Amino acid sequence: MSTFSAPAAAASCAALSQQAQSTAFAIDALLLHNNTPDAPASQRLAFLSTKLQQFHQHAEQLGDCLAASPSIASDKLQTVLARALPECKKASTIVTDQVKRVSAADLPVQAVDLAAVSAYEELLVAFSRVFIFATQILAIEERAELESYLEHDDGQQLLAKADSAYQGVVSSAGLLLEVN
Repeated sequence: MSTFSAPAAAASCAALSQQAQSTAFAIDALLLHNNTPDAPASQRLAFLSTKLQQFHQHAEQLGDCLAASPSIASDKLQTVLARALPECKKASTIVTDQVKRVSAADLPVQAVDLAAVSAYEELLVAFSRVFIFATQILAIEERAELESYLEHDDGQQLLAKADSAYQGVVSSAGLLLEVN
C-alpha cells in the first residue's frame, strides 16, 4: 500500500471543493449570458450547478475532518480515500473543462448534451455520498466498528456507484452535442 497522508488528502478535498464551486459559478455565468431559463438544457445546467455547490460542501466537510484527524487508523479507509480522491479529481477536471469549453464556444445551451449533464450529476451525487460516508466513518473511534462499516454492503455499493459514475464521465464524449 502506498503511503497515505491525511493532510495531503485534506488538501485534495479543499482543491476539489474550490474547483466545484468555481465550476458552479461558471455555469451560473453561462446561464446568465444565454438568458434562456425555460430551456430544458438551462434547467438541467442549473441543477448541475446546484449539485456542484452541494459537492463543494461535502468535499469541504471531508477535508475539514481529515485536517482534524492527522492520522487515520483504518487501512481500509486510507485505501478508499487514496483511490476515490484521484478519481474524483480526474472526473471533476473533465466536468470543469467541458463547462469551460461550452462557455468559450459561445453556443446556445441547446447545444449541451443532456446525457452528459446526467452523467456529471451522477458523478457528483455518487462522490458526495462517498465523502459523506467517509466523514461519518472518521467520527467513529472504535476501529472494529469502523472496519465493519467499510465492509458492509451499503459501503461497498456506494463505492461501486462512484466507480461506475467515474467510468461514465471519463468515457463520455463531452458536453457539447455533435453538430453536423
